Amino acid sequence: MTLADKQASDYVYLPFPVPHGASRLTVRYDYSNRMGADENRRGNVLDIGLFGPGGIAPGQADFRGWSGSGRSSFFVAPDQATPGYFPGLPPGQWHVVLGLYKLAPNGCHYRVE
Repeated sequence: MTLADKQASDYVYLPFPVPHGASRLTVRYDYSNRMGADENRRGNVLDIGLFGPGGIAPGQADFRGWSGSGRSSFFVAPDQATPGYFPGLPPGQWHVVLGLYKLAPNGCHYRVE
């Protein structure tokens, strides 16, 4: 991810399928040159959140939760979820959203599982 990516949009949406009958969704992420959101050095801060199968379009978005950069993992299950997220796990195309809060001049490598 580069500064040009951030100029194009403050958010990156990563689609993935949740199959019928899924019992739990666990998301983990990591990124390079991590720093605290309140620091002023040349590092990276990527926030993370989740949209359900209702989509990401304004007015129709199925917002399911947000961690900011405070967590490196979260889960959603039919009847429970990590604080900051809504339980429920209907099948369909979901999206992890990365908020490009701060990017270093040399960019950022990330991994989402």
